[in-house]
Amino acid sequence: MKSITLVARDMGGSEALGLLAEYLGSVGWQTHTFLGYGKQIASLNDLQGAVEGSDITLCGMSSSPELAAPELTAFDLAKATGKKFGFFADIFNSHRRTWLQDQLRQADVFFVLNEDEAAKARQHLPGVNVVVTGNPVWERFAFPKFTATEIRSQLGLNDGRVLLVVGTKELLINIALVSAVLNLVHRHNWHCQIVYSFHPGDRNPVALYEPLVAWSGGKIQLVLPETMAGTDIVPAADVIVDSFSTIGIQAGFLRKPVVTYASGLALGRLKVITGQEMWEPIEQGYVMSGRNDEELQRALLSVFSGNSGLRQKQEAMFLIPTELGRSVGLLAAELERLVP
Repeated sequence: MKSITLVARDMGGSEALGLLAEYLGSVGWQTHTFLGYGKQIASLNDLQGAVEGSDITLCGMSSSPELAAPELTAFDLAKATGKKFGFFADIFNSHRRTWLQDQLRQADVFFVLNEDEAAKARQHLPGVNVVVTGNPVWERFAFPKFTATEIRSQLGLNDGRVLLVVGTKELLINIALVSAVLNLVHRHNWHCQIVYSFHPGDRNPVALYEPLVAWSGGKIQLVLPETMAGTDIVPAADVIVDSFSTIGIQAGFLRKPVVTYASGLALGRLKVITGQEMWEPIEQGYVMSGRNDEELQRALLSVFSGNSGLRQKQEAMFLIPTELGRSVGLLAAELERLVP
């Protein structure tokens, strides 16, 4: 029986590798999973034995050296025992993550999102086996769990405009994001229901956000992941505002307009994570952006008017899949090749 160890701390990598584990288990592989889903992995006590006993170890690429510690440990164990090892990129420009450069150059396989990402990775990491598989989580974006009506009912929202604000892990970026949105809504008396969705990896106390509700006169509703995940709220949103979130990908499949608030803090964090102040969805034109309140206002007014042109870009970029499973199938096929 072929065997694999799967390791990821961040939510994106954990979700994708979790889906891969389900598929591989169904076709006869033995799987060992160490997945944090945005939280600290419960126990790594069995990691060494799992890696040593597996034919290959595949890891996510968590978003900081500290969060990537389990992936780095798994790499060291695989290298020490001569086992095959690979990385899965669940987001753009993962090949530039500085804390994983040495490990990437020694990997047996590096799975990436699309051909553009593959071309950049091959140029940056010559000689590495780069394989395009897509992201199995993104495939599922086209098949939402709930209808817009069901979501609005569960959250107590009426039929009016819903503006979904999507948080990050970072408190300062989130406060800047929400403040910018609330300032515009208050200043221009926009009639909309504002829903703030917490990032599943946000470990800040909820109490730090509660003044936003009181000080805004109740104009914003805070929704924790335990109540409803941001990805589940998207079908009910009319407009989404974020600060560099992958929800823009999901919105593309569901034809929902997205405006990214590219504050200085958010751009700084993006550069730390990716090595550059460039965000693929903005560059490709299916997400609008604003670097300050004035630019954010112009972008939102363009979306409100229906003249943003985002839908046409989304339709060109995101073909609705007819079935689930292509991405995990591509991942599994390469793993089968690597483990004869």
